[in-house]
Formats: sequence, C-alpha cells, structure tokens
Amino acid sequence: MRTKHCQEAGWFPTYTMCEDFALALELQAKKYKAAYVQEFLALGEVPVTVRGTFQQRSRWCKGGMQIWFSRRNWWLRRDIPLMQKFLWSISCWGYITQSFATPVFLAIPIIGVWFRIFPIDNTFWFALAFTLYFPMMHVMAYYCHDYATFRSFWFATINSNNMWYCFLKAWCNVALSKITKKESGFKVTAKSTMSTTAKMTPKAAVSKLKRTTSQTLVKQGRKLDMENYCAPGVRDLWMPVSVFILNLATIFLGIYRLDKESVPSELMTFNMVVSVLWAAYNSIPPLLLLHFAFAGYKGMRFNVRLCGLLATLLMLGVIICVWLLLPPTYDFGQALQCSMSFFDAEKSGTLTANGISWRGNSALSDSLNGSSLVGGFYDGANGYVKYGYPIAVTTMMLAWGLIEFPQGYADIGETTRALNSIKVGADYITSCSVSDSEFVVQVGNYALDLVDLNSPEDMTQARPVYTVNATSPGSDLVGASAAALAAAAMVFNASDTTYSTQLLATAESLYNFGCAYEGLVSDSVPQVSYAYLSTSYLDDLAFAAAWLYKATGNSTYLSSAMTYKARSLAEEADAARNYNVFNYQNSLPGVNLLLAQATNFATNEYTMATKGFMIVWMSGKYTIR
Repeated sequence: MRTKHCQEAGWFPTYTMCEDFALALELQAKKYKAAYVQEFLALGEVPVTVRGTFQQRSRWCKGGMQIWFSRRNWWLRRDIPLMQKFLWSISCWGYITQSFATPVFLAIPIIGVWFRIFPIDNTFWFALAFTLYFPMMHVMAYYCHDYATFRSFWFATINSNNMWYCFLKAWCNVALSKITKKESGFKVTAKSTMSTTAKMTPKAAVSKLKRTTSQTLVKQGRKLDMENYCAPGVRDLWMPVSVFILNLATIFLGIYRLDKESVPSELMTFNMVVSVLWAAYNSIPPLLLLHFAFAGYKGMRFNVRLCGLLATLLMLGVIICVWLLLPPTYDFGQALQCSMSFFDAEKSGTLTANGISWRGNSALSDSLNGSSLVGGFYDGANGYVKYGYPIAVTTMMLAWGLIEFPQGYADIGETTRALNSIKVGADYITSCSVSDSEFVVQVGNYALDLVDLNSPEDMTQARPVYTVNATSPGSDLVGASAAALAAAAMVFNASDTTYSTQLLATAESLYNFGCAYEGLVSDSVPQVSYAYLSTSYLDDLAFAAAWLYKATGNSTYLSSAMTYKARSLAEEADAARNYNVFNYQNSLPGVNLLLAQATNFATNEYTMATKGFMIVWMSGKYTIR
C-alpha cells in the first residue's frame, strides 16, 4: 500500500485502538480490494509473554468493539457491500459469542459430574447430528493444504479458548465507556523482532525474507523469544489454573462415580462418561498455556502435537460413546396397550367387550354368606387366586395415570379400556366391603388350585374366602383399598356422579375401619403372606388419607395423612420394606407426591422426598424416606 492510498482513506484512523482494522475498513469503503499474497513481505512483532499476549488480544477486541458500538459500524454505512458487512461482523461477533459460549462449554461437564445436571438427552437423532456436525465443523474451521498450517489453526483456536474472560472484560469495558462517555485506555504490548533484519533497509529486509524459508523464520523467532522470555505473574494465570484444576477434579470425580457408585441407567452412564471426556478436552487449552507460561517454547512443538492427538482421540471417544451408550428406544404407547391387554386377560367374572378372544366368564360362584364376590382380577403368577393387594394397587395406579395424563390414554385410544379395568377393580373392592367392620382380602387358595389346575372358565369348585375384621385387623390392605376407591371416584366424577359418590362413600368407610382397628393383614390372614407379605400399615393409611383429601378437599384428611406418614417413619422404621421402590409394601413415595401436590410443591419434606425419590430411580444412590 502506498502513501496516497492511505491519504485517500483519511490516514490512519484515530477513532479506534485497532488502526489497521479500521484502515482496511476505510480502504474498502473507497472501493479498494484486498489480495492475499502467499509470501513473506515483512517481519511482524509479537508479544513474548503471557501478559503481553492477553494485552494484545484485549486491544484487538476493544478496537473492534469501538467500531461496533459507534456510528462507524459497517452495518450503518452505505459504502460497504452487504456481503462484506457479514464478513466484518465475524470478528466482533466472535469476541462476543466466545465470551459466553466458552464458559458454558467449560461449565457443562463440571456441573454434570458434580451436580448430576445434564443438558444432553442421548437419542438416535442427537447421535446422528453430533456425528455429522462435529467433523464437518472441524473440516470447515481447519481446512488447509498442509499439516503445519492445520496445526497453527488448531493452536490458534485453543489459544482463543484461554482468552474468553479477556474478551468479556474488553468488550464490556468498551460498552461501559460508551455509556459513561469515557475513553477506553489500553497498554502498549511489549514485543520482540529479529535483530538480523531490524537494522536493514526495507528493501534489504524484504530481499532477505524472500531467500529465507518459513521454517527458518519461525526458528529464529523462537530463539529470540526465548531470550526475551519472562515468567508470568499470578494475575496472568489465575483463570487458566482454576479451569485446569477444576477440570482435573471433575475427571477424577467422574471416574470415581463410574467405578464406585451404582449407576444403572443408560442415560446416567452416558452423561457421566461424556462429561469425563469433555472435561479432559477442556483441560487441554489451559495445559498448553501453562506450558508456555513456565517453559516458553521449550518442548512446545511436541506438546502441541501430543495435545492435538489427544484432543482428536477424545472427540472420537465421545462419538463412539454416543453410539455405544445409545439407549434403546421404547414405544410407551405400545407398552400401555399391552398392559391394557394383560389386565383384560386377567379379569375374572362376567366379561363384556373384553377384547381377549380366548377368555370367557369364570368364577361366577365366588361369594361370602350370599354376598357376591364375582369380578376382579386373577393374580396370574399364583393360580387363580384373587389377592386384595394387587387388585387395589392396580386399580389405584390405573386411576392415577388417567387423572394425571388423560391425553396420553386418549392419544393411543386406550381411555375406554382403562376406564373398564378401573371399574372392574373398583366394583370388586366395593363388593369385598361386606360390612363396616369386615373386608374380604382374598378369594381362592393357591395350594388348592394346584390340585386341579385347569382354565379358569372350567372352575366349578367352591373357593375359600378370607376376611379381616375388628378382632383380626388388616389396616394395610384396607387402607390400600380405600386409596384405590378414592382415586377411582375422581376418575368417574365427571361421567357418573352417582357411581363416583358411591365409591367415595365406601372409601371413607374403609378408611375409618382401617384407622379404628390397626394391624397387619399378614398377621391376621397368613395365607396372604404366601404371595404378598406385608410389613407396614401406617404408610397405607397415610396413602388413603392423602387420596381422600385429593378427592374431597377435606383438610382433616390432609392432617391425618401427614400424621400417619410421620408415625410410619417413627414406628415402622425397621419394617422390611425397600424405600427405593414404590409398591404395595412401600406407599411412602406416593404419599410424598400427593402431599407435595397438596402443598403446591413448597420447599418441605414432601417435595424434597419426591425429588429425592426420582434421583433414586435415575442413579440408585440415595435412600429417601
């Protein structure tokens, strides 16, 4: 560029710290075109210290941002072509995005390993998108004709990852200066140049450069840089050191959790493995910076090659893990449809519109003292016994699902079958309440079924009936049955108010019976223990009270649910139940969820226990009561 060209552009701009950046912009506005010459024409000066590098890049950022936040912004000028506006924006926009994207990129694996919060859900489409995107992004970013240039591109990217907080501070200072009307200051960067050409005339220097290979120039520059090198201070390295140490701690913690802790879910394993590899990748930029800070160029070429290879292997490892740890896909709609078919196959009594062609009417003579006990469900795994526990829990869970997710049933066309199964269970439980102080807990006996095990449609023998009463209580099964009827009453409240009222009245009667005569059904009816041993009953009474509150809004039931839950933890702490599951033996997770809903998920023991229980299902680590 000659003097007249510079003069025509207004000489060197003084409205920004980056006069070369601004001068190029002004020249382009004058319709000059820039051309890349692939040879050395002059020697440049570069900083030889960490602080100098940060000061230089900070100045570049400030200079670009001074233009960005001014009236000279190329988007406000008509003399800059549209395509060139986009190209000019890449530089400044890169400073802004890197200020935010890099810390997020650094924080994700750390948060994932330390707090088990992961933003990624590994699916087939994510795996495919990641596999295609990542290699293509690197090809576009690092495309070149030789390995040396590729290594330089990669190293420049790594170096930029160390400077995100420098860029953040720089452009925020410029933005603040525009608001406060104060000029942004900057520090002159200490640089070095080659003494062999420093004293030459420009013509002689260029002649020497043309006879010198690029490798020789690089070696000469490194030699002089080593002579001028000085160790950095703490203020220059506090962020890289912090990032490096935190990533190392994350790697070790992630490996420890993968090795020592129970992590049964595919998603948790995937997230932990990817986070460890991710943290290892994030530790490479500060590692290279620390190498340069304390050793200068000594061994830097080897370390860059090693770290480049390591970074490539880590990213390939992530891609491989994405596919190896890809969880199987589940069709939950199909699973629910199969469940509905299972319930249809297990139905007892008179079957209408059942949908299972090979099932017919069965056990039509089940009764107690003239009271019909026809209906309900067979256990399936234990002959043709009608156990009270699985019928109560099944009815409650089906009703709860339809209450919370009615659209899900409707979307797959299973609402009618679900309502039918809930009614079968609710009708049978209602018939089991033969009086205010007597409840049928089992019809049939597995040992007798084994003597002549035919299809249920061929059964003709009289079947034994087992009950609980005031002298032989069964608060656990009675409470579970009350909860099932209360839930069923909510389901039918809109479509059949009379039927819903009947179910709710029976539920309240059963609840009062269970509260008045406390005891375990397993102690009163040993035959129940063959398949369904019960070890606690206060949690079932709490569950029944919580459902009755949900169905009636009566605050007395809410207080009772909280009281019974507290009693269960205090008095049944040694009960042989698994607190990590929600089943007929442990109703506490359901109690906690209903009470959390009743208290609008306020920060209390019920909400915390519910959240903790979900962690149980995901990681299998904690025991929540």
